[in-house]
Amino acid sequence: MCSRCLSLLDLPDEPKTKTGAGPTPAQISPKVPDPAEKAPRPFDETPWPPPRIAPRDLTATPPLPRSEPAPLVSPAAPNVTDAAKEDARRSYLASDLHKMAFTYLNTGRFRDAISIWERALEIDPDFDEAREHIEQTKKLLKSAHEKARVQERETRKNSIMSIILAGLLILLALIGYFNRSYLSWSRIFPAPVATQAPIPSADYQLPEPLEMVLVPSGTFLMGSGDVEKEPEAGDDERPSHVVEIKTFRLSRYEVTVGEFCRFLNEVGNQVVGGAEWCNINLTNSHIMLKDRRFVPVGGFANYPIVGVTWYGADAYATWRGARLPTEAEWEYAARGANSNRYSWGNVWKPLVANTLEANLKDRGGIGRFRQDKSSFGIYDMTGNVSEWCSDWYMSNYYTDKPAQNPKGPATGSYKTVRGGNYLENGDYARLAHRIFRSPTEANPGVGFRCAQDAE
Repeated sequence: MCSRCLSLLDLPDEPKTKTGAGPTPAQISPKVPDPAEKAPRPFDETPWPPPRIAPRDLTATPPLPRSEPAPLVSPAAPNVTDAAKEDARRSYLASDLHKMAFTYLNTGRFRDAISIWERALEIDPDFDEAREHIEQTKKLLKSAHEKARVQERETRKNSIMSIILAGLLILLALIGYFNRSYLSWSRIFPAPVATQAPIPSADYQLPEPLEMVLVPSGTFLMGSGDVEKEPEAGDDERPSHVVEIKTFRLSRYEVTVGEFCRFLNEVGNQVVGGAEWCNINLTNSHIMLKDRRFVPVGGFANYPIVGVTWYGADAYATWRGARLPTEAEWEYAARGANSNRYSWGNVWKPLVANTLEANLKDRGGIGRFRQDKSSFGIYDMTGNVSEWCSDWYMSNYYTDKPAQNPKGPATGSYKTVRGGNYLENGDYARLAHRIFRSPTEANPGVGFRCAQDAE
């Protein structure tokens, strides 16, 4: 039989022996079957011919092993493994959010950091560290809001102060536009004024006598006419009326800086009504203190004095044995018997008098403008500086005024000032134009001249 048939019959293999050797005793003696061994299948039960086995396809993919179905778990039994995984996942997510919140916190985004920490607490309620950070961040946010409010208040305060400062600067600029002396350093930081009486010089001499002009008595038309004829006139100049003036004397020129310094060195710069007689701190006063003496600034001794109060002008006139002219005397001496509108006539000439049109920007020496002379030979009544009069001012005084030598109201709050000056244009240089000032005012455009009775 072939070996294939023998394998189907489950016959035991014959023992191999060396070539040329005889059989062993075990091969000779019959084999005793082992009861434990499987009994060989009877020969007659083996199918014949044996079934044909199909050849195996080595290129085919072997079938996958069949997986066993998962054992059934009761719903009531807890899944310990899945719960632990879920806790780990939540903890991991909360930790990532915690790191993200710190990133926002470091950049100042407090609200975003708080929102992220609150989200972390929703994921992991046991995340106590996030809860603490939320409380601390809320405190930081509150502190930041307080600082922001304080800074906003400071910013608003600084803005208001800047607006106020800008307004003050604009106001000072406007004042300086109309009167540059208000912005001078000498006015903002005035020089100290001597509190002791000045020391008279050993060689002091009385000033020269005033150069007076005799103004003869006469009548003239005082004031301005109706509105149709003189529309530029003020209401206090009306109605025009005839006034009779007796003979008097009036100084040919205005009082100068040098003459007033002699007066101050003799009697001192006294205070009356809360103001000094002369404010030497005005830019164009042209007076300075030197060794406790009042001296004119070089080159200005012959300029008319300004910055003098009415009380200072009246005191000087008294010191010189004179007085201030009345308003009627001043207008009569300036206009003459013909009642001229200006010293030289009735037609305005811009460069004849020292007004704003002359553009000198300061007063000139007395008598410099030779054509600014009245018919009586008195200079600088249309321009140069305005002049104090002795009268109290009353706007309706012309409606009920004495016809002979009027001296003005008995009382009042303001004193009358007459004549144009270098700070104003020709509209205010009309000889009938009336001005009023406080008697304690020291104006850079107001001076004075003296008058005397003829008898």
